[in-house]
Amino acid sequence: MSQKIIIDGYNVLHKIDDYRKMLELDLESARNQLIRDLQTYKSRRRLEITVVFDGSAEAAPAPEQSKLAGVTVIYSHAPLKADPVIMDIIKNEKRKRRLTIVTDDGEIRRFAKDSGSDSMSPANFIRRIKSQSGQTNFENKYNSDMSAEELREWEKLFGVDGDEE
Repeated sequence: MSQKIIIDGYNVLHKIDDYRKMLELDLESARNQLIRDLQTYKSRRRLEITVVFDGSAEAAPAPEQSKLAGVTVIYSHAPLKADPVIMDIIKNEKRKRRLTIVTDDGEIRRFAKDSGSDSMSPANFIRRIKSQSGQTNFENKYNSDMSAEELREWEKLFGVDGDEE
């Protein structure tokens, strides 16, 4: 029986300094970095990870779900926030003892505890995944994919023709 970890996405982004700084610059980059960190952590463990973010009004009428390199990503649909989606996941899990909910939201933590699930603060969880991933903050910060536009800009800056090998 594998463990399931449910992440309150924006709660983690707002509570952890590295993500919060990134969030101030670019929301999508902060979300993507969290997802990459979760993918790295999951790649070395036998567990299921789901991260839930508040969705926008433009999203589908039901929560949107996708799987990115083994991490399930759910966006709730406005006005529905991530909290009720997380509570529904807890409620619908048959083996609640295998769930760990990562959030500092007191209501969700109490709900998890009352349901028989564990909870963990974002700080403790991120400390765990960083220590077990073997990556430093420097590596995480600069180990990201470059967009095609960024690549062209660098090639132009260094006078490299993109078609050269």
